[in-house]
Amino acid sequence: MQQVTRSLKGKDCPAFGDLGMMAVNVIEYDRQGTVDHVVKLMCTYSDKVVMCPYNPGGHYVLIAFSLEHNVVWYLDCNKPRGPDNKKRLTRDYSIIKAIIDE
Repeated sequence: MQQVTRSLKGKDCPAFGDLGMMAVNVIEYDRQGTVDHVVKLMCTYSDKVVMCPYNPGGHYVLIAFSLEHNVVWYLDCNKPRGPDNKKRLTRDYSIIKAIIDE
């Protein structure tokens, strides 16, 4: 995916983060490596929307952010449900929010 992103650099397309860097177990093991990866994405693609798959555990969520517009989107097609299986719960994004904010 990153090769495609590099080949399209300068064209009007989003950038993609590395799938392997954005999982809770990787962040817990190598937090600084994940921070460095996100900073590199922000510096390289400051004028683009950057999309990163993020695995908070058992499910991938697409995170898209734009420095130009100062916004982060969390796209989750499988929001968790409460014990009654009706009420939708909010997924905890605190770990990845802290990485993006660093």
